[in-house]
Amino acid sequence: MCIRDSISTALKTNKALKVLNVANNKITEYGAKIIDEALRVNKTLRELIVQANSIKNEGAIAIGNALKVNKTLEVLNLAENSITSEGAAAIGEAIKVNNTLKVLKMSWNDIMDEGAKAIGRGLGANKGLTALDLGNCKIGVEGAKEIGEALKVNSNLEELHLGSNNIYSEGGRSIGEALKVNKKLKILHLKLTGIGEGMETIGDSLKVNESLKELNIWQSPGSYVGYTHEGFRKNKALKKLVTNYAITDGKDTLKVFLDVNEFTKLSISYTRTRLDNARMLEEVLRVEKPIIELNLCSCGIGDEGATIVSLSLIHIS
Repeated sequence: MCIRDSISTALKTNKALKVLNVANNKITEYGAKIIDEALRVNKTLRELIVQANSIKNEGAIAIGNALKVNKTLEVLNLAENSITSEGAAAIGEAIKVNNTLKVLKMSWNDIMDEGAKAIGRGLGANKGLTALDLGNCKIGVEGAKEIGEALKVNSNLEELHLGSNNIYSEGGRSIGEALKVNKKLKILHLKLTGIGEGMETIGDSLKVNESLKELNIWQSPGSYVGYTHEGFRKNKALKKLVTNYAITDGKDTLKVFLDVNEFTKLSISYTRTRLDNARMLEEVLRVEKPIIELNLCSCGIGDEGATIVSLSLIHIS
């Protein structure tokens, strides 16, 4: 009996299995169809990891059909499976009616705008998903717009990963507008998305958004990101910020920003300002509020910065 048939038999008859990881096993669309058959009758499996196989669109369609009737699966990982917009459309239709699934990972698939739009429409109707990963899926502006519209009406999603997609400024603005009305999202990753001036809208959204706890806006070193930090100043909910440029303009400094925010975790690796003479680092470490996690990778702080860090550690101890 081959591994695919073994998986099918196990899922159909096993009454105890809750987590199944079959990642990187050369499973094709044929194997996914067998999994589909098993998921239709299995009532115990909670997590299924099919990452790094080759189920393609046929496999995604089969699993999507299974999700329409399965009422127990809570975590599904379909990352790296050569799924395109057609397969994503099937998953999008499935999550319109499946409210049991909590986590859906589809990163590293070429779903593009049409696939993202389908997922977005599904998300708009969904009542169960709490985490969605669409990182590195070749999503553009139109896909980001649809996801933004979904976030305006969705009241259950808490974590969204859109990193490494070229959503650009217009897509960033769509996500920012959604954040002005969304009251549930806690974690948002927009790393390497080219959001540029869209950061203005995201910054503005933070003036009224009270749910977001973690925001990753790390962009390619040297890329332009236009925004002021007024929204960051007024926001009291955000706990972790990942960025690679200084939140500063004119005479304002990072310390001013930190003085009015509640950060406990800050990542400013590869910052554009290079932390000249480590002055910014000194201001960060002088802030009275506790920074329990600080990432300064490739910030060029030099010996002066190392001295400041050492002295701060001595002072803390």
